[in-house]
Amino acid sequence: VHVSVLVCLAVGLTLTALGAEVYMTDLPNVLDLLHHNIKACFPPSVVQEHGLTMPVVEALSWGEPVPEERRRVYDMVVGSDITYDTEKCVLLRRTLLELCREGEGVALYLGH
Repeated sequence: VHVSVLVCLAVGLTLTALGAEVYMTDLPNVLDLLHHNIKACFPPSVVQEHGLTMPVVEALSWGEPVPEERRRVYDMVVGSDITYDTEKCVLLRRTLLELCREGEGVALYLGH
């Protein structure tokens, strides 16, 4: 299962633990904390023992092009706590359309 997660550590960690290949994004100023929390939850021994794939973590600003190497068919796109700023919803829409454009039947889950 290929999953793109926008701004939700708990969802990304849960999907990783369930064996999904996860692409997690957030703003550049929080990437260090995101990396720290992922490493704390998935030390190398746990990753190896359970055969997990560590999430790919990158900065992604809504409305900007999704990096070429991340353009793929996702089974699921998940976003949590991302719709509170209604002024940015147009940018969010552009990013979601880009992430969902190639996959037929992509599941999109958004939580406020």
